[in-house]
Amino acid sequence: MKTDIINFSGNINPFYINEIVNTLKLKTQALNLSDQIKKRLKFIAIELLQNAYNYGLVEKKQTPVCFFSIKLHNNTFIISCKNYITQSQQEKLESKLNSINSYTKTELKTEYLNTLSNGMFNDKGGAGLGFLCMKLNSKSNINFSITKSYLNKKLFSTHITV
Repeated sequence: MKTDIINFSGNINPFYINEIVNTLKLKTQALNLSDQIKKRLKFIAIELLQNAYNYGLVEKKQTPVCFFSIKLHNNTFIISCKNYITQSQQEKLESKLNSINSYTKTELKTEYLNTLSNGMFNDKGGAGLGFLCMKLNSKSNINFSITKSYLNKKLFSTHITV
């Protein structure tokens, strides 16, 4: 049976990110989890929520829409995040995530260090470290899908297990 830990759907902004993280802290304390698991859950949650906020499709001067949840199933946490993106973002994300998912642990660490030392940032200030760190922290692949939505939008879904 799956147990809901966190559920959020709506326009995401820094206030809601903070509220979700604070709720996560309270819920993980109540579950008596190890500090390591708490930190991993918090880190991945923040990365996914910030990605949705920073890179999600913005319409009508609103903040991006995000669907976020954390569920517990058979002693495994499933962290899911969905947000809308554009076609051009789809191609970049598929390429980046397929590469990251193909890396061995050693290759992942090497790519992390290369990305840090190269310092190549995109127009939103990111260098691509977030997904690398999420894979390192979760110790599992980043499951993702991109499906056609409406009006040429794409729904980007990520699922990470801890």
